[in-house]
Amino acid sequence: MTSFSLALPKDKPLFLKESDFIGKGNERACYTNPLNRDLCVKVQRRKHRSQNKIEKYYYTKLKKRKNLSPFLSEFYGEVTTNMGEGLVFEKVTDNDGTSSQSIYSLLKNKIISETEAKEILGTVFQDLYKNAILLGDVTKDQILLKKTENGYVPKIIDGLGTRRYGLKLFLVSNIKALARFKLVKRWKTLEHSLGMA
Repeated sequence: MTSFSLALPKDKPLFLKESDFIGKGNERACYTNPLNRDLCVKVQRRKHRSQNKIEKYYYTKLKKRKNLSPFLSEFYGEVTTNMGEGLVFEKVTDNDGTSSQSIYSLLKNKIISETEAKEILGTVFQDLYKNAILLGDVTKDQILLKKTENGYVPKIIDGLGTRRYGLKLFLVSNIKALARFKLVKRWKTLEHSLGMA
């Protein structure tokens, strides 16, 4: 685990610059953490839903259950930034320091074969199923493949829990059978988005 301190002066938020920008989804923007380049900060862009609130709740529940998967990007906590409240995660990079690519991108560009992709996804699915971890929001770019000297290590960077904060999130966090049931359905959607269904 990378070590760093979230402690900042109360009157001085973590200052994120455009040069720290990594990418954005529908609701959040991701920045390299200027205090530690091995970490990133996810900042909410839209207010009608809160992926940060969902992820914070779900990661906390998983840690209490001791059901964290090695395929989840490491969550380090919250931080106040000049762009709003953020969540701090490990920054998934290859062994040469460059940002890891998604399994979709590697598959699309024929860097890995469909057989390799299916094998990797099968390993991830079995681990999530065993630990009753749900992917509630499925996108084709949410699984990155971290390139190491020994091959690729999959890392899920987004979409854990449910799509909205509420009763369903509470239920899948506490009822493993329900999380597993929903995971099977979501996984089929993921495979379809990757063109592998």
